[in-house]
Amino acid sequence: MASCSPIKRYIVSVFSSRPAVMICVFTLLLLCGTHLGSAAANKKKKIETPASSTDGPPGGAAVGGSSKQTLPTCQLSDFHFEYTECHSDGVRWRVSVPNPDTCENGGPPPPIRAVDCGFTCEAGQYLDVQNSQTCLNCAAGKYSLGGGQRFENWNKMPQEFLSLSEKVDEMYMESRSNCNESAWVPRNGFISSPGNDCQVSLVYSANLKKAGYVKFIYSYAEEDTIFHVRISNDQCQETGHGIDRWPDATGEGQWKEIKIDLSMGMNVISWKAIGMNFEDSTKTSPIRIKLIEINGLSYTSQCTDCPSGTYSDTSGSTE
Repeated sequence: MASCSPIKRYIVSVFSSRPAVMICVFTLLLLCGTHLGSAAANKKKKIETPASSTDGPPGGAAVGGSSKQTLPTCQLSDFHFEYTECHSDGVRWRVSVPNPDTCENGGPPPPIRAVDCGFTCEAGQYLDVQNSQTCLNCAAGKYSLGGGQRFENWNKMPQEFLSLSEKVDEMYMESRSNCNESAWVPRNGFISSPGNDCQVSLVYSANLKKAGYVKFIYSYAEEDTIFHVRISNDQCQETGHGIDRWPDATGEGQWKEIKIDLSMGMNVISWKAIGMNFEDSTKTSPIRIKLIEINGLSYTSQCTDCPSGTYSDTSGSTE
């Protein structure tokens, strides 16, 4: 679509100068949601706690009496270990947590100091959190990137990703599709944008413990879609690399790999598809991504099964 190139360049300049407000707001909600939810739960708990009274609680129960235990007492085998958040000095602790809805009370194992926050395992290994707290080789049939994560099985949307959609309303075009129902969709071998005239973002937040990179393999056939890749920090500011990429169309059935360096700390990565409808049709070329890999993360506590149709008969595989 050579005739569309000047208009596309104009639209790219418009979107590149506009702050990504929607992605910023939703990403901050995603990052802060756990803390907000915990605060709300604690507040609700305090409100619902009855005040002590000299008349005693309803039903004649003794003041200070314990409630009846409904689950068996926890044994050592009922606990698993998790790491605390990192302290300002880079130290964290391994604490015991009971398996949900299996037991109550009992004596948990005491907390012990865990590996420091900057610790990572090599590719082909995982950190044995439950026992030795050392790096062990992955078993045959599994692999690990060490301090990284790879997404290439798109049977369902990974919980680490967020899909956002908004309407296009610019000088040369305006969305006619229902953008409220538009989203990136997993389709087994790849994840795909909806292929319409909305702007739809796929967002991933990575808290890197060291400098790393993001690598992805993508495909889209025609220039009737704008592909925008943006990397910012948790304050919605562009990182020191000034990363703002506009990958070109690959052609029908062709795939291209792009690798972008990431800084240590929080990196919010968004892949945005913007459909351009110059005619009556709302259909545009969908953007497909078949692999996303992030490197520079902390340890992985479990190895990943080899993709369908592949197998590794040795331990310590890296892919």
